[in-house]
Amino acid sequence: SRKVPGESVFLFAPDGGVPGSLAHPFRVARFTNDTRGLLERGPIAVFDNGAFLGQGMVDPLPPGATATVPFALERSLAVQSERSSNEEGSRLAKIEAGRIEIQRDWVTHTKYTIKNGSDRDARVLVKHPRQPGTRLFQPPKGTEDNVGTGSALVPGLAPKGGAGVVDVDERRESRCGVDPLD
Repeated sequence: SRKVPGESVFLFAPDGGVPGSLAHPFRVARFTNDTRGLLERGPIAVFDNGAFLGQGMVDPLPPGATATVPFALERSLAVQSERSSNEEGSRLAKIEAGRIEIQRDWVTHTKYTIKNGSDRDARVLVKHPRQPGTRLFQPPKGTEDNVGTGSALVPGLAPKGGAGVVDVDERRESRCGVDPLD
């Protein structure tokens, strides 16, 4: 029974079983197990300055691991996403037997617009579902790419009474042959 390092942030991770989560982020407790033992699965209570905020469930947490535990939905924040794709760049890949092969990047931009109706700045983690076979290109500082879960936690900031944008750039390399006269 002691304090562990952590913070209260917001997590946009739509869940079909939670009404409202497709447009609003969760309030989450994010903390690190800095003990030498495994924290077993079970319920946790979340307090801030002595006030009870909610409760959540934590999965088994080994020493040194970080948990993100949702405990409430935050309706003062709204998130919209928009996705676009295009081909960018051309690089010479190889020339072989008079045939030219070039590389291009298939780029998918997913933009999350976070609107903040509260009177405080909001730090939001966006749980972005990764596209198979892509790599993150110049992700925002602090991004956690979780290849094993097929997602990335991308940080964003929405100023009080305003909006912030999180832009996730994923790229997949493709090669194609071109005629030398093209």
